[in-house]
Amino acid sequence: MLWIIERGVTMKANSFIGNAIVVSALSLSPFVANAGSVPGWEIKLNAAQGSAGINMYLGQRVDATDGIDGYYDVPAFTSDGFDAHLSLEGGRYWRDIRQYRQGSTKTWRIEIQPDGSGPVSLRWKPADIPPNVTVLLVDTVSGTIIDMKQDSEYEVQPDTTRELRIEAVTR
Repeated sequence: MLWIIERGVTMKANSFIGNAIVVSALSLSPFVANAGSVPGWEIKLNAAQGSAGINMYLGQRVDATDGIDGYYDVPAFTSDGFDAHLSLEGGRYWRDIRQYRQGSTKTWRIEIQPDGSGPVSLRWKPADIPPNVTVLLVDTVSGTIIDMKQDSEYEVQPDTTRELRIEAVTR
C-alpha cells in the first residue's frame, strides 16, 4: 500500500495500472471532514472502465470560492490510459467545490479519456442531490442531457476523449 501526501491531502493508493495510480480512498484534512456543518452539498461521481475506477466529487459550500481552494479542491494525478477528472482553471482535479449561493448556476467540466477497451460508466447517487438543487449532466459531443435526480448513470463510448458538463442551479 502506498500513501501519498500532496498539498495537505492524504491519499491511499492500492494498486497501479500501467503508469496510473488507482486511488481507492481519500482522507481529507480534519477541516474538510467537518465541512458538513457548512451549508452546501456534495456528490460523488464514479467513472469506471473495466476494473479501473476513479472517484470525483463536486458540490457547493458557502465558504468556498469558484476558483481553486486549497481547502476544498483536490488535484488529480495524470494518467496515460483511462482517465477522468474535473477541469478547473486549466488544472486537473478529483474534487471541486464551488461557492454556494441561493439562485446561482454553476458549471463543472469533466474530461473522460477511455483507453479504448470498452465504455466508461459514470455513476452517482441521485439521493445525494438536495431538493432545492437541479443538476444536469450534458454530453457536449452527443448533445444528451441527463437529469441527475432522475438517472443514476451515464455511459461514454470508448471512441474518443469526451467532455461532459455538470450544470447545477440552486433555488
